[in-house]
Amino acid sequence: MFIHRLALALGKTVRELLADLTTSELHDWQQFDAQAGLPDIAAQWQRAAAISVAGAIAGSNLETSEYVPLMAWDKTPATAQDIAKAFGNG
Repeated sequence: MFIHRLALALGKTVRELLADLTTSELHDWQQFDAQAGLPDIAAQWQRAAAISVAGAIAGSNLETSEYVPLMAWDKTPATAQDIAKAFGNG
């Protein structure tokens, strides 16, 4: 299950991850997970959905995906306008 969680966290399929990952890198990722933990992507989406519903009730029109923290596969840094929009100031 670790490989699946790692693939999800990195935005890759298991096949892609296994094709690119060395044994040493896999060991390093396991150590990282043991010490800091991989992000729980499913929990992030569940929280985002709950926040999105609450926001909709309050009049926000942001999509659920806009409440999910930056994902590994999203290489575009947030702008000041993005941050302001996420906090309802933009």
